[in-house]
Amino acid sequence: MEGPKEHEASKEYRDLDLLDTPLRLRDLNPKRFFLDTFRALDTSAAQERLAAGQTSRPDHDGTQPDGVDLEPTYVYVFAILLLILMEYVGMPRGLRTAVRIIDSWLGDSLHWQSLSWHLGYSNTLPGRGPYAELLLHSWWVFWRIVGFACLPAIFLRVRGKSIGSCYLSLKGTWNHFWIYGLFFSVVAIFVFIASDTPSFQAYYPFYRLAYRSWFDLLCWELLYALQFFSLEFFFRGFLLSSSQKSLGSHAIIVMTIPYVMIHFGKPWIETVGAIAAGITLGTLAMRTRSIWGGVFIHVSIALCMDLASLLQQQGLPQSLWPTAPPDYGWLMP
Repeated sequence: MEGPKEHEASKEYRDLDLLDTPLRLRDLNPKRFFLDTFRALDTSAAQERLAAGQTSRPDHDGTQPDGVDLEPTYVYVFAILLLILMEYVGMPRGLRTAVRIIDSWLGDSLHWQSLSWHLGYSNTLPGRGPYAELLLHSWWVFWRIVGFACLPAIFLRVRGKSIGSCYLSLKGTWNHFWIYGLFFSVVAIFVFIASDTPSFQAYYPFYRLAYRSWFDLLCWELLYALQFFSLEFFFRGFLLSSSQKSLGSHAIIVMTIPYVMIHFGKPWIETVGAIAAGITLGTLAMRTRSIWGGVFIHVSIALCMDLASLLQQQGLPQSLWPTAPPDYGWLMP
């Protein structure tokens, strides 16, 4: 007969085996999908801490732990600084500030006057360049790539960590691709229902001239996709992998807080939905050890939202290249 210690050890082995077992349809039961996965993640984290001679909290007798893993502290302080950087430099006002500073130095240069006109912030030439808004969004995407992917990758290298540890494996994605396809199908139904509302059409696509030509639409969707890869790398890769040993399944909730906050300013239903998305995608990332399913979900849903909004308004582009200069009056500060 199995004693208490043997039973506990057997339970821990079952928990660890769960992380290496592909999900089946019956595993989408909330108890199996969330609670059993959380328990398995906590068991795995406890064993990692034990192997490293660390604990994440004081012992039961109140004494301090033998070793404390400070890696999550370093990571989240760095993450806070990155979010501040992207909010105050990576947004359109950051580009306006940069243009003003450079204009004070190079205002008389014809090359700079031409560039600032194309950026849409010329102080000397009337009007704006035909791709001013696309360049404005390119600035936003550039800083998302820098803040969500490049700087975290450099941080990991400086700390002696592998970038591959941020759940970049494709193996877990292929084994669970049907789940992401199922999630996409469910969300797509709600997207097409919401696409008929004025608030949805006023917000999507972010690039308001995506309807103008296939060049505009494809350039924007490519930029948007790069931004989503960077976002998944940061939230589901960098933050989760760096805190899994100390926090176990609680790392998912901690990661979801800033993830929801970056949705502030969007339609409220999307912000509320980010709670479920953050927890679900975080659970899948830690269960499958891969962020690529989240990248697929984000890119496919974003494309679906943009196309649904365009079909409800101007329709899809009718030409490969822009045929007439657009009106940028609405974009003026």
